[in-house]
Amino acid sequence: MKRAVASLCFLSLAAPSLSASYSLSDNIVGSGFLSAFNFEAIADPTHGRVNYVDAATAASQNLTYASDDTFILRSDFKTTLNPNGGEIDILEGVNDQGPNAATLHTSPGA
Repeated sequence: MKRAVASLCFLSLAAPSLSASYSLSDNIVGSGFLSAFNFEAIADPTHGRVNYVDAATAASQNLTYASDDTFILRSDFKTTLNPNGGEIDILEGVNDQGPNAATLHTSPGA
């Protein structure tokens, strides 16, 4: 028994650490978002159903809002897009965070 405990203790000390350290490089809060990033009214590079808009359009359609300590960025929730053939949403882990998530949406009977 002592030998098993000693072996486990040695293995726990010998195992490599999988942690990482991060440091804050920018602190962008509230209305600072509006000047820290660019709005680009461009075609969707993935050829999907996305319409990118400029800052004036985003503001007039209430897609962005900023105050001293709050920033809201939202999608158009008024336009209904219903893909008849189905849709796959994939959310991949970022910064070594897991697990990845996927959702499949289909029409009834598909």
